[in-house]
Amino acid sequence: MSRLTIFILCTTILISACGTKDIDNIERQHLPFDSLPEKVKTIYQNHLQKVDTIFEYHVITTDNSVDFKHEHTGMDNGILNLVTRGFNHHFYINGQHFKLQANKGDPFILHEKHLYYTLELNLADYNYKSAQYVSVNLEDYLK
Repeated sequence: MSRLTIFILCTTILISACGTKDIDNIERQHLPFDSLPEKVKTIYQNHLQKVDTIFEYHVITTDNSVDFKHEHTGMDNGILNLVTRGFNHHFYINGQHFKLQANKGDPFILHEKHLYYTLELNLADYNYKSAQYVSVNLEDYLK
């Protein structure tokens, strides 16, 4: 690899990381299904088995005034994307960029400035009540 190629690759990685909040480094709480807020429980119950393909992820917000988008980077997006952006979920909440290491279950739910997701990759009728859920408090970032 030439020095120019290495420089361009390193610069791309650094620029893409700037301004990104790493959700994996934010304090989180692990919750059983019964401890989730009622609105979040209802969303999970109504969303079971609605994913059309393995690479389709769903993000849901309970606040319609919040712009909440998702992008997944990894092998399914090409090797350059994997090298420069990693194997991650990227969330864009009101213009702010948040990153979460991949292999987390969806839907990803933003409710009252908390991001909820499950550690179960295939959430279904038979396991959603016993699955492990995670709540990440984003209040400090979403003012």
